[in-house]
Amino acid sequence: MKGSRPHSLAVVTAVLLAALLLFSGTALASFRVEDGGWKGPTTQGRTINFRVGDHGGAVKRIVFRVESHCTFGTANHTVKLTGYARIRRHHFSMSVTSGLSKATVKGHFTARRQARGTLQWRTFESEVLSCHSGRIAWRAGTRSR
Repeated sequence: MKGSRPHSLAVVTAVLLAALLLFSGTALASFRVEDGGWKGPTTQGRTINFRVGDHGGAVKRIVFRVESHCTFGTANHTVKLTGYARIRRHHFSMSVTSGLSKATVKGHFTARRQARGTLQWRTFESEVLSCHSGRIAWRAGTRSR
């Protein structure tokens, strides 16, 4: 009987620790994304702007500036996405194709007022004229009101 007591204590300790980690992780992950304007830098040193609406449930109107590598050199573009992306489990993804161009923005809200993600833009008009940005990281926060 002496040997069973430390075993029972270890089991109880493990169960309590697991419960603590489970509930603390849930508490940390449960936040509502703030509505309003968001803005931040990209790894290219340019900006991304977007709006969150529907009580933290959707991303709308994304605008970003990007430097692209083109068949003729480099070019700067301002890309505007007027779509609507639902925020699910603090993640969103918006991909818009217009003519021969395609833009994709993916994001993850890490806190009520912080987000990060990636974006890409490309266009292919012909073998002679095509541009692509590659995958670019970004981070953003709410704009002061």
